[in-house]
Amino acid sequence: MTAAKGQQQLQLTYSVGDWVWVKAHGNNLRQMLARIESATPIAGDGGEVHFVRCYYSPNKRAARAGWAAQGEHRKVIAALNPGEVANLRRQGIIPPAGSEVLP
Repeated sequence: MTAAKGQQQLQLTYSVGDWVWVKAHGNNLRQMLARIESATPIAGDGGEVHFVRCYYSPNKRAARAGWAAQGEHRKVIAALNPGEVANLRRQGIIPPAGSEVLP
């Protein structure tokens, strides 16, 4: 969908620490859990990408599931809703509110 002439396209902004779904590299259908590490996106070939830390599930790692040691640039699909955040906190994937330390 393209914006009509004179219409502004809505740009989403994210803050450091926001929990988001990001596009998995090489697969348009997969999404990954991530946390925004820098609120300033950069322009990429496919649009804006944000610097995030991703959570890798067991099927994406040779070892156990967990948070990546380093950040990477990914395209954000959507922010997690409060129910998703609460569910992932109960599972121990997202740390308790107020904690900045990833497991």
